[in-house]
Amino acid sequence: MRQADPRMAFDSEQVVEELKRHTSLSSLIGEYVSLKKAGRSHKGLCPFHDERTPSFHVHDAQGFYHCFGCGASGDAISFLREHLGYSFREALEALSARTGIELPEQRRETPEMRQARSQRQDEKARFYQLNARALGYYVSQLDGAATNYLYEQRNLTEEMVRRYEIGWAPDSWDAFATSVPRNFQDQRDAAALGLVAQRKEKRGVYDRFRGRIMFPVYAIGGKIAGFSGRTLSNDKETPKYVNSSESSIFKKSDLLYGLHQAQKSIRSLDIALLCEGQVDVITLAQHGFPNAVAPMGTALTENQCRLISRFTKRVVLLYDGDAAGRKAALAGVGLLLQAGISGRVVQLPDGSDPDSYLKTHGANALQALIESSPALFQAALQHTVASYDGTIPGATRVIQQLAPLLAMVPVPEERNRYVAEIARVTGMLEAQTRELLRSSAAKGRQAPENVARPPSVDVSANARRPAPSVEKDLLALILQHPDELLGHWMEGYRNQGITHPGIKLILEMSWEITQENGRFDAAKLLERLRDSGRTNACAAVVRMLNQQNHLSDKYEMAFVEIAETLKASEERRQLHVHVRSQTATLDTRGQLEAMRAFASNSSEPR
Repeated sequence: MRQADPRMAFDSEQVVEELKRHTSLSSLIGEYVSLKKAGRSHKGLCPFHDERTPSFHVHDAQGFYHCFGCGASGDAISFLREHLGYSFREALEALSARTGIELPEQRRETPEMRQARSQRQDEKARFYQLNARALGYYVSQLDGAATNYLYEQRNLTEEMVRRYEIGWAPDSWDAFATSVPRNFQDQRDAAALGLVAQRKEKRGVYDRFRGRIMFPVYAIGGKIAGFSGRTLSNDKETPKYVNSSESSIFKKSDLLYGLHQAQKSIRSLDIALLCEGQVDVITLAQHGFPNAVAPMGTALTENQCRLISRFTKRVVLLYDGDAAGRKAALAGVGLLLQAGISGRVVQLPDGSDPDSYLKTHGANALQALIESSPALFQAALQHTVASYDGTIPGATRVIQQLAPLLAMVPVPEERNRYVAEIARVTGMLEAQTRELLRSSAAKGRQAPENVARPPSVDVSANARRPAPSVEKDLLALILQHPDELLGHWMEGYRNQGITHPGIKLILEMSWEITQENGRFDAAKLLERLRDSGRTNACAAVVRMLNQQNHLSDKYEMAFVEIAETLKASEERRQLHVHVRSQTATLDTRGQLEAMRAFASNSSEPR
């Protein structure tokens, strides 16, 4: 891998800038979005919201993207985080692998450590490639008993089967092993992934998935991490589900089934439905709930909660309506609250699961049930007080059980309502209840600080008026040639002649970013404008950056001409202010003479 600039050897912030600068944003985004060249940018359908007319622009020269439809904007790192759900660290590692620029800690590695890391990366690449080939094989085998189960018994449509890429592992000992692995390394990798198993009595391998419906499980980024295979056998000794073996790319406690297909809907709806099984996820999507996902097993984990929190902070727990499902749902309440997630717990009728409930009652009934379901803490409260025996020790136990969960509820008003409800149910004074809750919570996790609201923006009438064309021309020139013109303008002309507050703000922000980073960063400019509520300014900046540059090598001459024009207008304005202040104390004749002198001076050639 090539080294970053040695001057930034241990400056992580500068390495981040170096990673972004060496990333072709249109190539990166083009792997997920169909882009076409459009003037100075590339254009395509926005990956962050549904649209039929392309309004999503990717600007390679400035390293940012922007959607005029939904306002999404950012750089290479924000795209990996917002679209693919990467963590910040994962995004840096992805760009490092893409550009060949090492991260600071990688440059401190010994040769042995670097070799081990390279081997891990190579192994993951092989594993993903083999899983992709396995998926193609399983999908090609889908027919007969498998299609009967999916279409007739589970009433899934062909569209849903294709969307979730469901396949079939033939009921054979070596159908897969003799078709997909191409060499000895493939066989070793297939064994590590749990696609095949080693024979005990003789050399060779055999298929581990046999006679099973195959559900592919995606990792963040859209690669196949593994599979979950459901048997069609009624033999009680046969496990209902078999998952891929734990490996460097498949850790079931870190994965959510259906997230790859649901992530766009989860973002746009800002809520996720969390159910138990793969077929539940697909049936929910088929009935108009495309934001459904499922953990790999009924036990929700902290990592899965953190994963889903990258896409939304609201979750509906939609587990089966039996004792095991209710227990699993209640166990997930604390994990969700701890991850800063709010939501509801749906209580399905006894014996029902989302699949059977939808088939019996329909989508509207399920939506109504979701909307009337208790909030996460409320569900835990109802469950806990159900076993309350009416005694003072019993009340203390209830409060001690609920205190850690209550401390995680982020909204103070909600916490106050729950305190009052606990006091009412237990028959204790509210002050006593608060004291017990406070002492119990002190031993556990404290409530997170409330998230500050975004600053309000005072948009005056002056800011809403159209900007003078000469000022817009100047801004467009500077944004298209920031390295050559921005410093010259801010240090040499100091915004002289700029009358529109929006243009002045953009120039000042641009200069501030340049001084902080050593270079202009369009993505950071858009981020700051968006955070301050100035969406119109964001759109204006993108349009200017997308404009065709007809000036070619004459942009410096155009800049000087515009800058001098604005400087002259500022000087005339200042002279006018001075004259008015001086004439305010003169009589009428003196005012007329002063005004004639001002007009004469203003008309003289410069």
